[in-house]
Amino acid sequence: TAADGVTRNMIENIIPMKVSAATAGDVGVDGTDDALLFDRQVAITTQPLQSAATVDLANDADIVLSVVATALPGNTGRAYQWQEDGSNISASGIYTNVTTATMTITGTTNDLAGKKYRCVVSATAAQDLTSSEVVATQSA
Repeated sequence: TAADGVTRNMIENIIPMKVSAATAGDVGVDGTDDALLFDRQVAITTQPLQSAATVDLANDADIVLSVVATALPGNTGRAYQWQEDGSNISASGIYTNVTTATMTITGTTNDLAGKKYRCVVSATAAQDLTSSEVVATQSA
């Protein structure tokens, strides 16, 4: 109905969310019978800093990268996955805390020069969001 369209437009303007049509009788993310499904957004409010990735690579310096993410009320289970050159990193060797908001790369070498790091943040009923990339760079 026209009233449903007005309500939908109001909701989309108040809270940033992806709205997709569903069939009457479908169960929405809140467990109710909805004609619309709402995917609550997650936002990265602080991106990883390039300055944190500009270190003395040749002399075992550490790189510590962080993101700060928020989600709208009702979103729980926020998860983080750090990536190197677009691939998920495993917590092994020089990489620690790869599934947290702050990842550490310990004992860097020149082999890391030019590698790109980013974090994928997800939350329940939200689309994944990817942080900006930083590049491991030799300090001057």
